[in-house]
Amino acid sequence: MALNLLHGCHLLQFLLNPLILIKVQSCHMFRLRVHNSNGFAVVNPRIALVVMLALLSGCDSPAPQTAPVAPPLVETTQATAHGVDYTIVANGFVRAAEQVNLVTEVAGIVAAKSERLQVGRYVEPGEELFRLEQTTYQAQLLQAQAELDNALVAKAKASADLTRLQSLFAQDLTAKARLDESQLALTTAGARVKKAQAALQLANEALADTVLTAPFAARITSENVSVGAYFSPAQSALTLISANELEVEAGLTPEQSAAVARRLQAEAEAPLQVVAPDKQLTLNASLRSVSPLLDRTSRTISHIVVLEQAVNSDGATLKVGEYVQVHFAARAAQPLLRLPAASVRQNSHVYVIDKDNKLQKIAVTPLAYQQQEVLLAADSRLVDARLLLTSLVNEATGLHVRTRED
Repeated sequence: MALNLLHGCHLLQFLLNPLILIKVQSCHMFRLRVHNSNGFAVVNPRIALVVMLALLSGCDSPAPQTAPVAPPLVETTQATAHGVDYTIVANGFVRAAEQVNLVTEVAGIVAAKSERLQVGRYVEPGEELFRLEQTTYQAQLLQAQAELDNALVAKAKASADLTRLQSLFAQDLTAKARLDESQLALTTAGARVKKAQAALQLANEALADTVLTAPFAARITSENVSVGAYFSPAQSALTLISANELEVEAGLTPEQSAAVARRLQAEAEAPLQVVAPDKQLTLNASLRSVSPLLDRTSRTISHIVVLEQAVNSDGATLKVGEYVQVHFAARAAQPLLRLPAASVRQNSHVYVIDKDNKLQKIAVTPLAYQQQEVLLAADSRLVDARLLLTSLVNEATGLHVRTRED
């Protein structure tokens, strides 16, 4: 038995079984017949459909043409001139302009402690904080004073003896040797007076060192003083920080430091501000010092900024240890360009759309970010150029794009 299928592509013959042969002669119309000795008979339609689909799947007729993919539609922007002045923002932390670790200069037991000696309290310059037992040092002072008095008496006697012997020697009534001995005695007495004076000064200083006072207007950040406690020389008693002056240390790159210096040279009163983002607090400041050295680790130059006041008109205040931003007024060596920050990719490059609507990658070095914009050194390739603003997944040089202007 043989099976014929009309197919327009080519003639295929498959041996389904020893009695059935399939012939394909037309793609558009077909007839499925079974040849036998009696003539033609119609095959089951389900079998015909299965055979037809299997054969048509291998047909080599041309595949349908797909429409070309249009280039992506993008938004563009342009750079604008900015001038040479701009602001550099650096991060830092508030710290006290002065900080001292107060130590005892002499040994002794704490005899008295001020009620104001508490962490966080404000103390005035020269205010007594605590004192050590003074009995021993007062006795040493009295002894030193007595030794000086004795030395002065001895010197006065030696001086009188020398004067008397000089008169006798002039009358040839005494020997030269006695005159020399008297002169030596006066010199020795003078040395003894100087030694006693030095001892008296040391005794006075030791007695004064038993009283510890605040060296400047300060706040107490730590203390470990208690009445009856023993302190040895150079033992830490408390830590003070300046109460009326705060400062911030900010690191700038050599290029940024040079830009700040240019602005200050042209404008001595260039604005300098410290901003606390968390408090929405802005305070005026001044530049105290610039390090002559480049930090090996951060590769930055230290700039010390002093706050003119730590409290604004609304009563908001800064505290030691708070995170702040320092806004330095700067001046570029050449004019700058301003463009949307969204057009800069990875802080390193932008894409220019050329006359053929293809992307061209151009490296850039942002100098500063201001709100939603970035400042760059002027580049002739960016002037009047169409800059890619839309972010694309497959951005690359040579990529064809469309713009709304097209």
